[in-house]
Amino acid sequence: MVIDSGNGVYNLLVRNVTIMDDAQYQCQVTPGPVPGSKPIRSSARLTVLTPPLSVEFVNQSPDSELEVQENHEVTIECVARNSKPPARIVWFRSRTEINPEQRVDNVNEETVGTTNLKLYTARSRIKVTATSRDDREMFRCEAHHEALSDPLSSSIRIRVLYPPGVPHIEGYTEGENLEKGQQVVLRCVSKVGNPPTQLTWFRNDEMILNEYRTTEKVSESTYRFTANVSDNNARFRCEAKNSISPVPQYADVVLSVSYGSSQVIIKGPTEAKPGDVINLSCKTDRSNPPSTIKWMVAGEPEKNSTSSVVAGPQSSWITISNVSFVIPNGQRLVVVTCQAVSDSGSEKVITSHSINILYPPGAPIIIDHSSGNPIPSGNVHKISCLSTGGHPLGKIQWF
Repeated sequence: MVIDSGNGVYNLLVRNVTIMDDAQYQCQVTPGPVPGSKPIRSSARLTVLTPPLSVEFVNQSPDSELEVQENHEVTIECVARNSKPPARIVWFRSRTEINPEQRVDNVNEETVGTTNLKLYTARSRIKVTATSRDDREMFRCEAHHEALSDPLSSSIRIRVLYPPGVPHIEGYTEGENLEKGQQVVLRCVSKVGNPPTQLTWFRNDEMILNEYRTTEKVSESTYRFTANVSDNNARFRCEAKNSISPVPQYADVVLSVSYGSSQVIIKGPTEAKPGDVINLSCKTDRSNPPSTIKWMVAGEPEKNSTSSVVAGPQSSWITISNVSFVIPNGQRLVVVTCQAVSDSGSEKVITSHSINILYPPGAPIIIDHSSGNPIPSGNVHKISCLSTGGHPLGKIQWF
């Protein structure tokens, strides 16, 4: 005690105050040796302000990350233990104070040891429906108390997991015609997911490329190739996925590649007689679009032909043309050519077909070399058989 007896002052000094000092104190004065006098009393209440020792998140380590899928609800609970009076909990999202509607606060009273002294544990629980915009956001819980000059705080970062966006393909518009040999650059772009998006290229369901790069906003992959015949009607698909994608997102295009025929085949007779009507058929291999067939007979264009187109493999076309003409007189060989011309006119392929013209040989003539003179018996006599003309030459036989 601190005593000033001259003035009758008796002060009680409490040092190193603890929660155990939280109590009601009474000062009692006895009036003196007067019979029947009662002590004079006065009471005072000492309330010890006890700050919380810490503030922490339930089931989370300090400064940890809390993973949650996009559009899912996550509960964050903060607790400040053993204070008097209860701490007041304040929530922050980044640096902005928030007070969500789905917030639940409660205070639990706890007894200290075997005493009747009470301390309080304050709890606050909020619910957040996570969106992609919440990824990497810091949520902070502060405990404010009269016994603290600065609030206690603890932070947790939310990592929002979400699938990648639907990819789109750049560099080709479906229905566009590519030329055989043309350089093609297909670029697949997808809004980045979390975890980062993986992009994979497929050609007719066969994987062809699994290389990509990811920026803050997008993932992209570029596939370069030279268009050829087999790429016509080929389906190129780009798939975007990450570890939380239930199924990959994808975009695809079907290419159209223009190319001409690589060969033509003529079928028909190889021999004929003057005046015969000859029918020849010319058939291309596949092309896209259909090739045009042109005929030449003995060096002259032949227009007496008919053409038809049938479907080939991989959305290609096969052109078939038939031509008819009469074998002229006076020629020994007729050369017929069939030329297939691509739609653009840049690709041409030609083949030829030769027809031998058959002519009968002239009537045979026997030539006697004796000049009409008698032939002595036993002498060798020479006679000749001659036939002119004919194609091919006639074969002479003696009887």
